[in-house]
Amino acid sequence: AADPHPVVREEAEALQQMAAQGTLPTARPVDEAGTGRYVAAVVPDAAFDSLTIIDRMLFLRCVQLFVDLDPEDLHTLAAGALEVRHDAGAALWKADRPVKQLAVIVSGGVTLQVSGSGDQVEAAQLGPGELIGELAVLDGSLRSASVTAGEKGVRLLLLDAAGCRALLLRGDVAPQVTAMLARRLRDTLQRLGRGR
Repeated sequence: AADPHPVVREEAEALQQMAAQGTLPTARPVDEAGTGRYVAAVVPDAAFDSLTIIDRMLFLRCVQLFVDLDPEDLHTLAAGALEVRHDAGAALWKADRPVKQLAVIVSGGVTLQVSGSGDQVEAAQLGPGELIGELAVLDGSLRSASVTAGEKGVRLLLLDAAGCRALLLRGDVAPQVTAMLARRLRDTLQRLGRGR
């Protein structure tokens, strides 16, 4: 608690509070022994204000796009992240609107819908560890899809779009961006093809 680094102090204070409440975790769920990364699907669903900056950094490191970021970049993203929750079925964003934040799903899920032949067509269902709004963040365009919270609601980390854009266009991150966009396009085309 007396460490000079503010992130270490915050983590120590959070652990002291959890210990006082009898809710101290025995271990963090990780994807591989020794990596220190959260598995996106098993992030503890504690009260949204209980994730410390270190918790956020560990979670963001399990997101494919951010997996190779150095701790300083993860800290910058985590420190500026805003946590929000939405109930099942809540309309989060509408298509053709500006994007101010890149959203990362912590728990729960969302449905993305696009306009097609006058109707709303389901383009994708996204879950923990996946991103919302990355296309618009990358090219500065409007949202291409409307977003609705899934049947269990959704918990999100919201990241500043301008800061994310600079990060995503960096040479060491760009290959992951390309791979993620190709996978998203392939999934969308398959989903739309099944709907015909």
